[in-house]
Amino acid sequence: LRWLARHQEADGHWDTRKLEASQRYDVGVSGLATLAFLGAGHTEKSGKYRDNVRRAVAWLITQQNDEGAVSSPGGHKFGYEHAIAGLALAEAYGMAQNPVTREAAQKAINWTVDKHQVPYGGWRYKAREPADTSVTGWFIMQLKSAKVAGLKVDHSAFQGATKFLDEITDARSRSSYMKGRGPTHIMTGVAVVGRQFMGVRNDSPLLKNATDYMLKTRLPVWQSSGYGTFYYWYYGTLAMFQMGGK
Repeated sequence: LRWLARHQEADGHWDTRKLEASQRYDVGVSGLATLAFLGAGHTEKSGKYRDNVRRAVAWLITQQNDEGAVSSPGGHKFGYEHAIAGLALAEAYGMAQNPVTREAAQKAINWTVDKHQVPYGGWRYKAREPADTSVTGWFIMQLKSAKVAGLKVDHSAFQGATKFLDEITDARSRSSYMKGRGPTHIMTGVAVVGRQFMGVRNDSPLLKNATDYMLKTRLPVWQSSGYGTFYYWYYGTLAMFQMGGK
């Protein structure tokens, strides 16, 4: 958190150009950084880093358009950024109950459900684009946090997410990136977390089979780079933590 605080810009965001990123995803990265502070208990109103959170949330709100979408200008992976920024806004509102943050978080949810989600399905980079598991995982977390925070979330959004996860999960509880593709341990982790957040019990055969597959197929190993490596550390760890036990 000290490192994040040192690298935060005065206006509240994190500049990905200064962090050696190959592309500009300031909104998504700033959302992730904000979530780190919130996850440690710091809010817009309390905690050692409350000023960092306040400035970060305020900046994210400035990146939201009139319809509620939040993303970096020209970012082609819009779905990731909007989902992560919307998740940060929902978490921030739930913890501090700031009415300005509430309005922005609700607008973000409205865009997520009414404009971006494939009707009775999942999400991808662009609005109504055929869904993938990777992006859908972030949107499920956004919706869950919004619901817990007391924001209005149409239940059909969760029904669509469940339907999509069912479509990309095979008879052995293994999940794939998109319909028609082969299963992977990484996407299985994303699907497990999504189902956990939507209320599937840990003792269900679906989750037990899925996590057994992850444990037996591949445990995460540290590498200096790689999309799959980081994604598996994140979702694999979260899935197993939620499962509990050994």
